[in-house]
Amino acid sequence: MDLQKLFELQSRIESDIAQTTTIPEDVMGSNNVEELRFLALHIKLAELANLTKCYKYYYVKPNIPKDKLTLRFVDAFQYLLSIGNRTEYNIITLDALPKINEKNIIKLFSMVIDQVSQVKKYYFNNNFIQGIHEYTLLFAIILNLAKVLEIEFEEVVEYLEQSRVPFQNLRFEDINL
Repeated sequence: MDLQKLFELQSRIESDIAQTTTIPEDVMGSNNVEELRFLALHIKLAELANLTKCYKYYYVKPNIPKDKLTLRFVDAFQYLLSIGNRTEYNIITLDALPKINEKNIIKLFSMVIDQVSQVKKYYFNNNFIQGIHEYTLLFAIILNLAKVLEIEFEEVVEYLEQSRVPFQNLRFEDINL
């Protein structure tokens, strides 16, 4: 697993998206660009939790289609990478990631939601050292979540590479609104 490759791939995806639209990313205000990424990460993680239905003690979700589960995970993971690129936390390596061995999916989702808030707090307080520490922990928790969901890293890379293809040949003018 090459984290730098992932950060670069996400950067290219965002660049391709920016080239397909005439709407600037900071249309809601330049101060909101980072807030939007953190909010999006929370939402995508919640969508993933919703797909698993792990929060419903009285309901066991029957076999979730693997491609649907992987797609939801990748949606969230892209925002994790995007935050890393925007905050310059993208210098982390696999060796720096702590080992997380939690197997309980409910605890993992709770941990990851709490950890996103920690990263956000330190980022907006301009505390780079604590922020990158918290981001590294967040990254490790999310990778552990993938493991528990039985999502292989190669699948994540494949989805990221495939998500780039539509944007390479698409221009905003081609979209019928």
